Amino acid sequence: MIFWPHQHQAAVQKEQVLSKNEVIGLPEGALQQRSGDRTYVFFPVYYYDKSAKKGLRGKQQRRYIGSVVDGKFVPNRFFLENPDCTRNKLRSEMKSARDPWEQTYSIVDLSHPIEESMPVFPGDPQFLMQRTRSLGEDGYRLTEISTGLHLGTHLDAPSHVIDKGRTIDAFPIEHFTGPALVVDCVGAAVNGEIPVSVLDSQSKLLGKADFVLLRTGWEEHWGTVEYFRHPVPSVELCRALSARSFKGIGIDVCSFDSADSVRNHKTLLGMNQTVLIENLCNLKKLPRQVFTLSCLPLNIRGAEASLTRAVAVLAGGAE
Repeated sequence: MIFWPHQHQAAVQKEQVLSKNEVIGLPEGALQQRSGDRTYVFFPVYYYDKSAKKGLRGKQQRRYIGSVVDGKFVPNRFFLENPDCTRNKLRSEMKSARDPWEQTYSIVDLSHPIEESMPVFPGDPQFLMQRTRSLGEDGYRLTEISTGLHLGTHLDAPSHVIDKGRTIDAFPIEHFTGPALVVDCVGAAVNGEIPVSVLDSQSKLLGKADFVLLRTGWEEHWGTVEYFRHPVPSVELCRALSARSFKGIGIDVCSFDSADSVRNHKTLLGMNQTVLIENLCNLKKLPRQVFTLSCLPLNIRGAEASLTRAVAVLAGGAE
C-alpha cells in the first residue's frame, strides 16, 4: 500500500511507523531533476522497517524504495543494493537516473506465429484463415478463422484429460502471470525421456518460481517431421514437478506426451491446479535467473485449452 504525499498529508506529518508491508511517501523538500526541456519533481518513498536493529527510531528505521515522479511511483533498484540509503545517496542516484519514462525492461516473445502452414499435433485440426470481405469490394476487410485450441503456443487446462477438471476460464486471471524459471534439458534423445536430474541445476531457485519452463532446444525442428520425434518428461520428473504445485509448467515441444499417450498430462494436471504450456519458443534467450512470465488465455467459457501469447518480461533489459 502506497501513501501518496498529496493524499495523506496527515499520515506524512505524523511520520507514523507502519507495518513492514506498508510504505509512506515523505515530501521533505521535493528533489528536482532536469532532463532536456522537462523538469521532474521527485518525492522519496520509504517504508518503516519495524524489524530493523533494536532501538532504532524515526529516520533510522526508514528504508528508501523508490520515488513518486510527477504523480507516478517509480521503483528504484538502487534501494535493493543500498538498503541503508541516505538522503545524500538519494540525491546522487537521482542525478544519474534515467528518464523515468525510458524503458527499463525488455519483452521476449515465447510464442510461435499462427499461420496455415504451421505444424499441428497428429490428428488435430489445421489452422485455416479466409478473407470474407475485401477493402476493394466492401470497403473493409473481414477475416474468418477456423482453429483447434491445441495448436501453436497454447495452454492445457486440467479438463483436457481429467474428468470434472477445471476449464481454462475457471482459473483467475492472476494465475497466468508470475515468476518463472527455465530448466535446461538440452541433449535429450529423439523420442527419449527427460530425467528428473535436470532439476538439480536450478534447485536453489525452484522455490521462487510459479512457472517452470523445460528447454529441450527442440524448437529448432519447428516445421519439420523431426519436431514430432521430441523427448518427453520422465515419470519421475512429472511427479517431482506435480509435487511442487506450480501455477504452470511449460515446454518447447508440441506435447508433454508421445502421440499415443496422455500419461504425463494426467500426472501434471491431476491436482487440478496447474496449467501446461506447449510449443514454447525462444527459451534460449532467457536468463538462468527468475523472470516474469505472462501467458494469458482467451476467455473461452468451458474450454479445456486456449491459444496464448506467452511472453517473458526481463527487468533491466535482455540478459
